[in-house]
Amino acid sequence: MLPTTLALLGLGGEEIVLVLVIIVIFFGAAKIPELARAMGRAKGEFQKGAQEGEQMASVKDAPPIEAVDEQKVRKAAAEMGIATEGRPISDIKADMRARMG
Repeated sequence: MLPTTLALLGLGGEEIVLVLVIIVIFFGAAKIPELARAMGRAKGEFQKGAQEGEQMASVKDAPPIEAVDEQKVRKAAAEMGIATEGRPISDIKADMRARMG
C-alpha cells in the first residue's frame, strides 16, 4: 500500500529521502520519536471521532417517535420535564419534537 500511496503523491525514492533529511534537520533526531507519538495520538483521536460520528448517525436511524407506544412516550416526556397529565399524546409528541429540534 505504501508504494501506491507514494506513487499517488508523485514521490520517488530521492524525494522521500530528501523529505526525511529535512525533517531530521528541522526537528532534530531526538524529536522524531516524540513527533511519531503525537501523530499516532492524533490518528487515534481521529478514529475515535469517526466512530462517535457513526454512532450518532445510527441514533438518527432509530424508529420514528410515532412507532413507540403511548406509555413510553409519556415516560420519556416526563423525564424531559414535559407535562403529560390530561394531555393528548399528539400534543406531548409535538412538545417533544420541539424540544429535540
